[in-house]
Amino acid sequence: KECETNKAKAKQINITGTKNIVDAISNIKKRRKKKLKLVFISSDAVYPPSRGNNKETDKLSPYNFYGLTKVKGENLVKKLDEFIIVRTRFFDKKKIPFKYSAVNIYTSSLEVNKLVKYISKLIKKKFQGTINVGGPKISDYKNYKKYKKNLEPCDKSKILNELNFKIATNASLNISKLKKFL
Repeated sequence: KECETNKAKAKQINITGTKNIVDAISNIKKRRKKKLKLVFISSDAVYPPSRGNNKETDKLSPYNFYGLTKVKGENLVKKLDEFIIVRTRFFDKKKIPFKYSAVNIYTSSLEVNKLVKYISKLIKKKFQGTINVGGPKISDYKNYKKYKKNLEPCDKSKILNELNFKIATNASLNISKLKKFL
């Protein structure tokens, strides 16, 4: 939400910040002849908002400013020789801020500790390139209810009507590449 309401900050972090890191890695590589690999956390917001089962090779179609800044960040990272671009959505099971969640908004969101474990495995196995990292397609309500017992279900229309920006209704990821690699 903050990326949509404070676009300058989103641009500064996701584009300018990424450019600064890419430039620093390039400079270190030139001066010290060291290989460095950047792990860039992207988002499922780079894909269309309602198709679902999105593959790494699918045409990107960000549906909000946040997704656009992530696409631009990815393009900067791809200038490096060694990188991992992780397209994902994650949450902290101890900090679910919602009182209610939609039973008909779908993602492949996973708990942040699982994301960290997947990234660690990708690094150890020397993965290179872009990869979707997530869990199976699941409704937001069903996913978060496991961790927040008093969470109330709602229809997606309730959430969509409350926001002044676009969110995905089916941002599920095809994770077959992840399964094959790990």
